[in-house]
Amino acid sequence: MTTKPTSNGSKASTQQKTQVTTASPSTPVTSAKGISNQLKSQISSFDLDIQSKGSLSPIEILIDSLADVETDEERDELYQSIQEYLSKSEQFEQEADRILHLRQKYLSLVQARKQEVKRLNALASEAQRKADQIEERILDVMSVLHPNETKYSFPSFEMKSKMVSNVIDIDYDNIDWEEIPLDCKEVSVSIKKSAIKDHLKHGVQFQGVKMHNRRAFRFE
Repeated sequence: MTTKPTSNGSKASTQQKTQVTTASPSTPVTSAKGISNQLKSQISSFDLDIQSKGSLSPIEILIDSLADVETDEERDELYQSIQEYLSKSEQFEQEADRILHLRQKYLSLVQARKQEVKRLNALASEAQRKADQIEERILDVMSVLHPNETKYSFPSFEMKSKMVSNVIDIDYDNIDWEEIPLDCKEVSVSIKKSAIKDHLKHGVQFQGVKMHNRRAFRFE
């Protein structure tokens, strides 16, 4: 393969051009807490620039910024700002309705992204299955044509192998669990709330468990 030579002068000029292109004045970085305080100030003054930014109202921007905070203190500060704004607003219903639309947007994103995750996982599983099947078929043929080979070269790939010791195979259909020591078992325990509820209704009490009534709210 022939390589086209490049002069040192050309290379230096390219580097210089890149440096000039990528150079930019420094931009001050605002902390998350600084952002929350700034948003509180803008909410209080009904900053028109913020209202027009991305077609979001100040309260929507404040709520949208919740995902950017990093500490509980900052989150509590934003929660308080939201509550104060809504409680002092003369148009509470309209403001609440507006941010409920924002909530609906996030719920739609949740469902869309969950579906996308399921779709991508299914595609990944199918691709992995096909890759495994190809490997298995090649190894099946190798076991017939070259049964004693532990290393083999193809035009673009190389088959290698190594001995793996102490491999454990478990037949779960025939295993006797009583013989397996406790330290060799992995046990996961969870509470079935539906079964617990039945016991509590019949007067059975459990330490750390209580049953009570509460009002569940929803927005439709």
